[in-house]
Amino acid sequence: MKNSKKAILAFIIIGVVVLLGVGALLLRNWMNRVKPNPPSTVGNTPGNLQNNGLFVSSDSDGRVYFSNSFDNGYIYSMLPDETDIRLEVGVHANKLLSGGEYLYYFMDSSGGGQGIGYVIGTHGMYRLHKGYNQITSLDKDPILAMQLVGNNIYYLKSDAKGVTRFYKMGIEKTEPEKLADIPIYPYSASDGTIYFGGNQKDHYLYGFDTNSSTVYTAYQGNLCNPQKVGNYIYYMDYSGDYRLCRLNIGTKNVEILTQDRVDLFNATEQYIFYQKNDKDNPELIRMRIDGSSKEVIASGIFCDINTTDSYVYFRNYSDPTTLFHAPIGSGTASQFTAAKDAILDK
Repeated sequence: MKNSKKAILAFIIIGVVVLLGVGALLLRNWMNRVKPNPPSTVGNTPGNLQNNGLFVSSDSDGRVYFSNSFDNGYIYSMLPDETDIRLEVGVHANKLLSGGEYLYYFMDSSGGGQGIGYVIGTHGMYRLHKGYNQITSLDKDPILAMQLVGNNIYYLKSDAKGVTRFYKMGIEKTEPEKLADIPIYPYSASDGTIYFGGNQKDHYLYGFDTNSSTVYTAYQGNLCNPQKVGNYIYYMDYSGDYRLCRLNIGTKNVEILTQDRVDLFNATEQYIFYQKNDKDNPELIRMRIDGSSKEVIASGIFCDINTTDSYVYFRNYSDPTTLFHAPIGSGTASQFTAAKDAILDK
């Protein structure tokens, strides 16, 4: 009888341990789950990503996340009006993407790192649970470009042998799927299509269908740096000395927006910001989306033009640690001193 009672007790204990273990596993999986995004989700604008993706607006918490060049490129966040600026992760980051409760970014520790968010290593793609400092490593290879489309991250990476390939990974960190052996820069995503410029046999505009994972020719032009905004593709024209043009994606009609030689640009729904290449008088210029109402924001050579709904941000090419800003629709540039002052308060 005693042996029978011991056996029953042991069975109960084993059962409780198993149930606790299963419960802990289920709880961990529940806590680590990644909520799916709406299919229309896009991680950042093509203009921002073509300019290193240093700023991104978040729909989930209404904040703007940015790489603060005043503080080693660490990830900060703020309200759209540039108040309540705070440090989020002490890592040197760019290529910022936002989707739901998560921020995705490329970490390059050559800029240093500190605190709980610093992950030992030289580079990699990571996912941050906003507000929780919960970081997940997604891919530790060098990432050349990345974009969030729906519930997948499309990215171009270089492996240990220096071979460049195009991949897809689910936001819950699924096994990477190789999609192409050609360099596809997935900055410009819209309605299930990634638009990119040819950089091998020609400079046509191509489309990558994310549903069928196929590539097709969208326009036989001679262009680079395509950015889709509304019904138009904005691009730099190789044949026209890098002037800015736009292509109506439906009618294939082309409009010349400026004859200026352009180094880089960022097209938004209302304005285009571009760096004018001029040996004697380089300028950062703002104009309306149709090429009208040109005005100079700042004189000099600037880089990394990023926008939010309220401001345009950029850096001095010769001094990339200094961050400038200007109101999105009017006004000239000034130093973004609030981002610098926030370092003293962290």
